[in-house]
Amino acid sequence: MHVYDQLDILTFIQTTGAATVEKFDAEVDDISTTGVSTNVLDLEVVAPNFIGQSVYIVPRQDAKGGTIGGTGNPMLIATLFSGAADNAVATEHGSEKQVAASDVLEIPLAVGTKRFIKVTVKSNGGGGSNAINAGAVQVFIGKSGEKA
Repeated sequence: MHVYDQLDILTFIQTTGAATVEKFDAEVDDISTTGVSTNVLDLEVVAPNFIGQSVYIVPRQDAKGGTIGGTGNPMLIATLFSGAADNAVATEHGSEKQVAASDVLEIPLAVGTKRFIKVTVKSNGGGGSNAINAGAVQVFIGKSGEKA
């Protein structure tokens, strides 16, 4: 069984430049209700036998030590998408929402998941249109049922 827990498996791109970052710097990029997507990942290369595996979305501290937060106490919503081509990742396979800012989210890689995947992370709005403006997010693939 392979567990892929490297931060560079799925990465975020800063909106202020082309640099790929290993953890989401909420000092630079607010996570709004429209969301931010990871890079597209080729499962055939990374996890050819992905049944029994899940994508995990783990809240982390940002560069300044802040945890997931913002005005109105917004929470993360993560959605898994897949597609047969890297430029056509649009089929939704599940969504999970935090109840508490410390919750780790898990979305199984189910039968029917196509070769290429991405995860979109967004704010629930905190009861309004408030963005998550503190904290960071780590996204990785691991064995199902073993939240980090």
